Amino acid sequence: GALELMFRLRGYLAEIADSRGALGLEVIEFEGGHPVRDTAVGFILFDNDFLNSGFTTVTPLELMRVTAAHEFMHAVQDAYETDDQRLPDGTLNFWYSEATSAWGEKEVVPGIDAILERLPGWFEYPETALDAYGAEMGHEEHEYGSMLLNVLLTAKYGPATVRRVWESLSRQPDGTDLTSIQALDVVLNEVGSSRPDL
Repeated sequence: GALELMFRLRGYLAEIADSRGALGLEVIEFEGGHPVRDTAVGFILFDNDFLNSGFTTVTPLELMRVTAAHEFMHAVQDAYETDDQRLPDGTLNFWYSEATSAWGEKEVVPGIDAILERLPGWFEYPETALDAYGAEMGHEEHEYGSMLLNVLLTAKYGPATVRRVWESLSRQPDGTDLTSIQALDVVLNEVGSSRPDL
């Protein structure tokens, strides 16, 4: 059946905008394994004025709305019991987390296209692997542009497909943890497809 998630989130304001355009942070205080199964408890820290963000095509109020959607999507991810973001070699695999939250901006707040300002850099590096994390390679926007994968999944198979990827990350029958790419392959196989078929 569908995984039921519970959230207890608070919001706070602070001066956090920086040169990378960070306008919010989701801080998890307790995740998967909480006495109430599949519960995330935490808070969202919002920039106090949404100025000096580096964004030029959206208003501060619009940025507040997409930031709330983006950070809420991170809270949804944290409610899943997954170690997906730490790979077996110890490296971090944050790309799908950011790609899903960027996709969530468009799903939750349609018509405000802050993400469009982050896409040009994604197309400038076509040789970059889908699962690359920008900070690791000097191109800090790549993981946000990878939200296009979820846009494609949603268009072809519906928005529940993205949820199914997260469920695959958190619930393997044999107890193993998958990477985001492996979980994507599991879900695509379930719908009779594969990455080359996308």
